[in-house]
Amino acid sequence: AWPILVGQLAYIGMSVVEVAMAGHASAQDLAGVSLGVSIWNMLIITIMGVMMAINPVVAHQVGAGDTTGVPHVVRQGLWNALGLGLLMAGCANWAAQLFNHMVLETYVRDLAINFTRITSAAMPFFACYRVLYGYSTSINQTKPLMVIALLSLVLNIAVNSVLVFGLLGVPRLGGLGCAYATLVTVVFNLLALVWWMQRSD
Repeated sequence: AWPILVGQLAYIGMSVVEVAMAGHASAQDLAGVSLGVSIWNMLIITIMGVMMAINPVVAHQVGAGDTTGVPHVVRQGLWNALGLGLLMAGCANWAAQLFNHMVLETYVRDLAINFTRITSAAMPFFACYRVLYGYSTSINQTKPLMVIALLSLVLNIAVNSVLVFGLLGVPRLGGLGCAYATLVTVVFNLLALVWWMQRSD
């Protein structure tokens, strides 16, 4: 359980990093990112709740000694995740329109909308990652998840620093850089977990 705990704390750390860096960029950036994150959090919690179904199904088959059925369950889970991720991406883009009906500064409103649209592209990747995450925890392979989470936190800090503040010759994106950092981190999580699974016994 410890690797799972450390991994979850690392993921929480990513949100803390993004809010902190947006706040250092400007008060408007902080406001826009906070609004966008509120939409992001609601949708990924929904994804996590639905994708948790993979855990008991895989664990049941492993406990019963029927490991031949596990690949089928995971494949079906990935297809379901892809569909759910696309649905949540659509919901995010629809929800972004709500900001047009709120009394907000133009910069804050535009940032919140663009943040939500950019991070919506991460929804299918996140959903597929949660399937593989559930599969890994169900077969008691939790340490790789912790390592990937910690690497993701480091990557998130680095990408946020470069994009938010315009380091290394990259244009300064302010709060919008947090959205791209989220997208990059989510894609990294999925690719890193797939890479490990392909090489693990």
